[in-house]
Amino acid sequence: MKIAVNLLLLILLLALGYFLLVKPDLLINPEKSNPAAEGFSRFYSNFRNSILQGSNKSDYVITLKDSSGDLVAQLRRREQQVYAADPAWRGEIMRRRFNAGDTVKQALGSYAQQENMVLFWTLPRDYVIKQFFETQGSLLEALQELAFTISPDFKQQAVGWYCPKSRALVMTDLQDPFLQQNCIATARSLPARR
Repeated sequence: MKIAVNLLLLILLLALGYFLLVKPDLLINPEKSNPAAEGFSRFYSNFRNSILQGSNKSDYVITLKDSSGDLVAQLRRREQQVYAADPAWRGEIMRRRFNAGDTVKQALGSYAQQENMVLFWTLPRDYVIKQFFETQGSLLEALQELAFTISPDFKQQAVGWYCPKSRALVMTDLQDPFLQQNCIATARSLPARR
């Protein structure tokens, strides 16, 4: 009897192993996707296709004054005005929507404000969102994804920074020792999807 039960279990395990190796789609749905990742991928694709390869660039790109020179002074001033944030802070994990017609700077700044942070954007360009997209994750992950997306538009890589002493998020292409010593850079590649 015991041998028969063991033999039956062995046959079931072999059958399961066979299906996992030969037909994994029977047990794992390959069609199931992450809507947040799809939204970001769609944003990235639309951004690249519409802005960089064709449609009227001026409709979606806003030229800004490069405020990189003022950044360090602004961060130092803010350090004196606010209580420092936890260096381990990453932001609430949630779905963040970026609506058509808003700008990336405007939307990201609004999300920063909701979490008692401020956004310093020193890049000489901002972008009008052509098509709705969303991110799912922490605010720092959203900052990282956006920095990664727009970075190819700049001579220096655009990087998102979190400055706990200033309770600030920074989007810049500035390479400055102050940022490296007082702030935490987001990773320079996209985060792994959950």
